[in-house]
Amino acid sequence: MAQTVKLLFREICCQMSETKTKYSIVIVTRNRHKALELSVPLMLAQSRPPSQVIVIDSSDNPEESRSVIERCGEKYGFAIEYHTSEPGMTKQRNIGLALVKHEVVLFPDDDSLLFDGAMEEIMKVYERDEEGLVGGVCSAEATKLPEFLRKKTEESYSQSRGDKLRRALYRLRYNLERNFLKSPILVLARQKMTDLPEPEWLEEYNAVRVEWATGFRMSFRTSVIRSILFDESLGRYAAYEDIDVSLAVLDNYLMVGARNAEIYHYKSPERRDNGYTIGVILMLNMAYVLAKRSDLSASVKRTFWIFAGYKLLLSLGEINSNYGRQRLKGAFDALLKVPRLFKSKQTGLIDEYLEIRKLLGLET
Repeated sequence: MAQTVKLLFREICCQMSETKTKYSIVIVTRNRHKALELSVPLMLAQSRPPSQVIVIDSSDNPEESRSVIERCGEKYGFAIEYHTSEPGMTKQRNIGLALVKHEVVLFPDDDSLLFDGAMEEIMKVYERDEEGLVGGVCSAEATKLPEFLRKKTEESYSQSRGDKLRRALYRLRYNLERNFLKSPILVLARQKMTDLPEPEWLEEYNAVRVEWATGFRMSFRTSVIRSILFDESLGRYAAYEDIDVSLAVLDNYLMVGARNAEIYHYKSPERRDNGYTIGVILMLNMAYVLAKRSDLSASVKRTFWIFAGYKLLLSLGEINSNYGRQRLKGAFDALLKVPRLFKSKQTGLIDEYLEIRKLLGLET
């Protein structure tokens, strides 16, 4: 009976939204079927459901994820499009983007937990934007799980101790990095934002202009993100790919945060790579994303070096572990190569970046 009521509710929601802007969801995943068990049902059960859901899976054993996707589709009466792919976050996102049929596309992580009504609030912003000023909309980051999810998450998997600590310190670091030791990305994004108009209606929808959309909670107008695409040269674990596309959007459009929409990042505990690789890409990719901007000023470059020093100091907190020591070494080695990126001409930048990755032992 309960299942019949759920399906009926979904059918009513679909009929009500027929005249509204439709949206697609593209989920990129790898070896995280337990995360999908938590996240996908919340996406399908939205008060304003998606019109298309695409899963691009690069798992070593895709049958586990495929099984989860099939069960979710059957439960909610939704035909989820499932595809396998070679590993690579940006590559997988571009594969999914090519299959999108609707005007707006959400790119949640496989461990993004959407609060009910999140997509309704995001879509309200797009629909109010009659002038076409908004290129992307993100949700707010929820700080706590909704009560009904706590037991489910306990039965599925636990976050790593490091992720819990980082979440506890999030507000402190957020304020520090925005108001004192400013991120060079933040400085560059704000420079771009000064040339863009601010719609008067944002406050009415409890929405604000933002510098970028964090990967686990970002959406875009499909036409806008297709004109940009995700940079596949960023490699398999594509750190800063979300900021890279957000900066590209800011060349012509606003990025907006919908405060009434909430998504919780219940990070799956697996480490995606070794400490050295993580250390390299977090520094190298930040520098590369900056170097891609032909309007990069000397002040932004100075800010990068100050901010990089701050990040190295933070890494010292993990030096007691082998992973932490390797991560610190990777970050330091990457910094030694950054001047090459900043001196490179735009026409040869990608080749220079890929060559540095190769020199540091990363795949290209």
